[in-house]
Amino acid sequence: SLLKLRLLTACYGEVYDEPLADVARAIIASWDAASLTTAQREAIDEFQNVVDNPYPWEEVKE
Repeated sequence: SLLKLRLLTACYGEVYDEPLADVARAIIASWDAASLTTAQREAIDEFQNVVDNPYPWEEVKE
């Protein structure tokens, strides 16, 4: 599941296809929050960062 979440995060970060995010959220929801490993926490944080900050390298022109 951890590898799948990382792959979904990378793919979602490229195409922003909401069904990919839904699958990632389902994986996260299936994990026991009380016993998350460090790697799982990092993967969740990375996923949330991609969701919260789409297109982080795109230059905004005003």
